[in-house]
Order: sequence, then structure tokens, then C-alpha cells
Amino acid sequence: ALSVMVSVHVMSCLWSTLAIYTEGDTWLTSVEGYKTRHGGHDYYASPETGVRPTVTYVIATYFALYTLTGIGYGDVNPVSRAEFTMLIFMMLIGSLIWATIIGEIVNVMQHASIDEVQHQEATDAILFMTQEHDISLELNHKLL
Repeated sequence: ALSVMVSVHVMSCLWSTLAIYTEGDTWLTSVEGYKTRHGGHDYYASPETGVRPTVTYVIATYFALYTLTGIGYGDVNPVSRAEFTMLIFMMLIGSLIWATIIGEIVNVMQHASIDEVQHQEATDAILFMTQEHDISLELNHKLL
């Protein structure tokens, strides 16, 4: 879970930075324009700087999270060549992260079943031994 959170944060920072320092149209100007035209609130831009960093980060986090989870693209889309290139790398990194997570889940499940099989084999061996050597029922319960 921590690796996913850190990955989303790093992806958000990179996506935000790319929009802020790219000349011309970016995903951020596209979102601001769309929201302004369609009755969005005027919280996308700040009077002093033109961009509110927290709003930019929240939108970038939203984008990074749905890029990482593979949900799909909707209202935040890459516009420039640099954004498309960055997005390709983000998608590759996201697929590697999910492959690692799924691999760890499979590994845990595999080791859990191995431990269960070993426990069952040990229990069967104890039962066989107690029957073979006529061990008392009380001692048999203590062994199990």
C-alpha cells in the first residue's frame, strides 16, 4: 500500500510539474478551460499566480491514481507531446507496480498453502504414530 501511495505522489508531482513548466496548451489549461466553459467554479486559478498549486496537485493525483489503477481516461487528458511521452512512462511504471503487487499476493498465498500442507502432514504423522504405538488418548490430544 505504501508503494502505491508513494508512486501516486511521485506521478502527481511529475504530472503537475510538467503542466506548470510547459509552454502552450497542457492538460491543466484544458481542464481549466473545460470547467470554466461548463459552469465550473473559479477555484482553478489564483489571482496572483494564475494557478493554485493545491488544486493542480489534487487533479494530478486524481489523474495519477486512475492511470495507475487502469480505470481509463476521461476529463484529464494529455495534450502536448511531452505529456503523451510522460504518460507512456507512467503507464509502464504503473504496470510494473501492479505486476509486483500481484506477484507478492500470489507469493503470500503460495506460502500460506505450503504451511498448511506441512501442518496437515505433521498432524497425520502424529496420528499415525499414536495409533501404531497405542498411545493414550490424553497424550494424543496433548500432541495435537
